[in-house]
Amino acid sequence: MSTRDRIDQQLGAVPTTIARSHIEDVTTRFMATYAVRDVDTRISLFADDAVFEDPAGLRFAGNAVELKGFFTAIAEGFTITFTHEQLIVTGDEALQIANVRVQEGDSEPAHLHLFLHFVFNPDGLITSLRTFFDQGCVS
Repeated sequence: MSTRDRIDQQLGAVPTTIARSHIEDVTTRFMATYAVRDVDTRISLFADDAVFEDPAGLRFAGNAVELKGFFTAIAEGFTITFTHEQLIVTGDEALQIANVRVQEGDSEPAHLHLFLHFVFNPDGLITSLRTFFDQGCVS
């Protein structure tokens, strides 16, 4: 067996309840909601008890009400545009790598190299989203 075959076998053994295409669709829709400030669509992608950390370790939401409050505040105060770089899917989890332009009001925008870790439930809803970035990711 080749090394590539072993890697494929290992990846094939990861438990999966939803299709990769669904994860691709949800992460794409998630990113697109920021440019148009569509909080309701963004919230609809999450389970009612979803946990959101931004950045990882700083918890902003643990349910739909808290998510709506956080995302509404972001939509009212910031202009955010995501540019997809790479999506890595393993089982029911995904790591989205993106470049993000963030601007508060008329201030000079910042650019982030952002890593987003999504976990999905069997219904295809996001149950956990943790973002990762540090000072080295901001320009």
